[in-house]
Amino acid sequence: MNETRKHMYYLLEKMRELDSQIIAGENAKKDLKLLEEQFYELCEEAIEEDENARSLEN
Repeated sequence: MNETRKHMYYLLEKMRELDSQIIAGENAKKDLKLLEEQFYELCEEAIEEDENARSLEN
């Protein structure tokens, strides 16, 4: 195998690795968005619970 082909295979392998990282990054971004949504929903629930508890005290 000549040097050009070796370099081509090396570049192809690096391209595959980067493609996998991009896919993993996109999946992580989706997962993060879902976690953020769940967190905000829990924050809203906690605020409502606090408001309800305060209204019962008065």
